[in-house]
Formats: sequence, structure tokens, C-alpha cells
Amino acid sequence: MGRALTEHEKWYLAAGTCSGLVTTGCNIPIFVAAHKEMHVKPIAPPTPHFHWLNLYDPDDVLGWPLRPLSPGYAALVEDRAINAGQGAVTWMLKSWNPLSHSAYWQDVQVLEALAAMLRRMAE
Repeated sequence: MGRALTEHEKWYLAAGTCSGLVTTGCNIPIFVAAHKEMHVKPIAPPTPHFHWLNLYDPDDVLGWPLRPLSPGYAALVEDRAINAGQGAVTWMLKSWNPLSHSAYWQDVQVLEALAAMLRRMAE
């Protein structure tokens, strides 16, 4: 931008207003599988009321729970197993197999969790 960032801009870009994160089909465990547990650390919560919700389908080979990674993840993340792709049209094709990875954003459970988080933030 041709100028130095202000302190307020740096704070904002560092997630100074972020109070929630939702991950769907998160594959962080795949990338850290070779590391010792003591070296696997989550992000620092950017705000005091930060909440990380990780939604994953056990049938999704790319989506995993995060809490087992380390004590830091266990303290920070809420893992929630869902069955992505349950819609009447997509169930036969996606709900029970790896194609569930592409079904999160059309899933009612995901949309309800997002709506609940947004309602909490608005309070």
C-alpha cells in the first residue's frame, strides 16, 4: 500500500476481533502426523472468548478430530463428529464414503452450528 500499517490495522490483521473459527473436514492431523506430540501446538487464541469448532465426518478420509493432537488442541478445540451429506439427494452418493468431504457446506448440521456460533457472537 506504500505506507506502514497503523497499530490498529496490525491488530485487526492479527485477528484482534476474531471470536470464533469453524473448520470442516480439517486435515491438520495429516500434516503433523510425523511430529512428536510435544511439538504440535495450536494457534494462540486471538481473543479471550475465542471458540474453535471443528466439524468432521468419520467417513471423510481428509477430516479428523483435532483434540487428540496435543494438550494444547484439547484445551482449545471442540471436535464434533457429524454425518456430512445426509440430504435425501446426496446421501446415497456422499454420506457414507470419502465423498463426504465435499458435502460439509450443504449439510444442515454444519449450517446449524454456524448459525449458533453467529447468534452467540451477536449477544
